[in-house]
Order: sequence, then C-alpha cells, then structure tokens
Amino acid sequence: MDYETTDAYNQGTEKTIAAMTVYRFLGFLEAENLVHELVSTNNKYVACCHIGSEDKQEIPQFLICDGCKDEKAIIYLGYHS
Repeated sequence: MDYETTDAYNQGTEKTIAAMTVYRFLGFLEAENLVHELVSTNNKYVACCHIGSEDKQEIPQFLICDGCKDEKAIIYLGYHS
C-alpha cells in the first residue's frame, strides 16, 4: 500500500514524498483509529467506518471475498440483553 499511495501522490503533484512518510502517516491514522490495516489483503488500509460515531460499543468488521477480494465494512454493536 505504501508504494501505491506514494506513486499516486507523486504522479499528481510537483513535490514528491518518500514511502517512509506514507508509512508514518498511516501509522498515525491507525493509532488514532481512523484507518484499519487489512493484513490479509497484502497490507491494505481502509478508512474507519465509525469515524464521528457517538456509540463506543461499535466494533468494525470487514468482510473480504476470497474470490474477488472485494471488501465490505460492517458494524457489530455487541450483545445487548
């Protein structure tokens, strides 16, 4: 992901960034729970689907198709009796 992101950014701007900058940026976003790393898909990242949510019980989950690698984020609200 870091090289894909780096290449896309560098192609669209006059200033370039290094892959290490992207690593650090993604690390920061992950630490702040703004993105999730999907290790099973070769280190891809997705934006967190519960940004701005008031409900802290939400647990984000990602469904990934084995065939086409399509991803779907869902929210599990936990068990409530």
